[in-house]
Amino acid sequence: MTESLSTLLQQAVVPESLIESLGKAKSAIDLLMTIGEPLGQLHPTAQLVLGLIKSVIGILEQQKLCYENLSDLFEKMTTLLPYLQRMQELKNFSSLQPIIKQILDHMETSLKVVLSSTKSNSLKQFLDFVVLSQQANQFSDLASKFDNLYGKCDIALKSDMAILQDQLVESAIRETLARLNYVEIIPGDQCMNDTKVVTLADIHIWAHSTEQPVFWLYGPAGTGKSTIAATVASQLTTAGKLAAFYTCRRDNSALSNPLQLLRNICYRLALVYRPFGQQVARVIESDPHFGSGADTISSLFQKLLKQPLSLLTDKPTLVPFVIVIDALDECGKKADRIELLKCLLDLTTVGDWIKVFITSRKNQEIQSHLWDSSKLCEISTEDCYGDVETFVKNKYSEFSLSEVPSGFWNKAWIVKVLHNFY
Repeated sequence: MTESLSTLLQQAVVPESLIESLGKAKSAIDLLMTIGEPLGQLHPTAQLVLGLIKSVIGILEQQKLCYENLSDLFEKMTTLLPYLQRMQELKNFSSLQPIIKQILDHMETSLKVVLSSTKSNSLKQFLDFVVLSQQANQFSDLASKFDNLYGKCDIALKSDMAILQDQLVESAIRETLARLNYVEIIPGDQCMNDTKVVTLADIHIWAHSTEQPVFWLYGPAGTGKSTIAATVASQLTTAGKLAAFYTCRRDNSALSNPLQLLRNICYRLALVYRPFGQQVARVIESDPHFGSGADTISSLFQKLLKQPLSLLTDKPTLVPFVIVIDALDECGKKADRIELLKCLLDLTTVGDWIKVFITSRKNQEIQSHLWDSSKLCEISTEDCYGDVETFVKNKYSEFSLSEVPSGFWNKAWIVKVLHNFY
């Protein structure tokens, strides 16, 4: 389409000498007006002539204005055409595509109207078309619509450019953050329906309130702490409030490394809140020795979390954000966990829009740091009785059995099953 439009533009553009001719004609008549004004006061015939001259001046002014408008339209079309052709080839500018099509269609319509009215190329016919003919209004409407589409194109371009700039910034940040060696962790199985209801409700209220910044869920192995952590992470993701999720594993060198935990938290938080990500990227780029392995838990926390957070002038509108850490007792050695806990508590102070949800078995170093400063929730083996019953009933329903046999449930039997299982 753009090639055919180029041809139409070449055919439709009126010679530039026309504006010069119109200008000379108006100048000559202006001179007659200067001489004729005194004469018009002396003779009635002169007054009649002066009236005709004034009418001609009005027509010439209209002709000049219409030609200038038409020339401006052609100039815009000629300038815009190669640009539109290029923009059609770019996939990033989605908002522009429908407007570009409208502009191209309108350009073709406008040029065909002009060509059909000026095909003899005579000056008189062109002037009749622009000023005197009934098509003058049609031309005015075509020019007005083109200017309207031109404005929409400019707005759409600014919108798409803003989106593209945002994507480029995001890409640059991600490229820099890749030096954090982020480890992708996918939450495991979640709680079955109608299980852990009270515990999950308590966590939900805490996560969406201004209560203590740290929630510690503790209990023996096998009581469902990890499934609760996975469920909480899923619910927070849906609510748009999950800052990071991390599962510690003592049998995995990466997942038992406190430094990796901090790097993961930094990486995810940087993606969740762009201003923080920009600050972190600057820190990484300004440190030629970053990633050399010389950092301690405290120094890495200071560099990647505390310092960038302290430089922020604003906080996210949707707060608080929650970091979920499962099985913290399996992260590093005892001294590492103590240092890490101090950093996490400091994190919720410098970033007062951040909360931390922690699960672990009950041990001395974690208890000593969280007991007085956190919201606590203990989960025991006895708390699982109802969940086991719900689980078995759900399995019965999957096999289309109407109900669990009478007398099936026996607390002693459940305790025995749980103890054998754990």
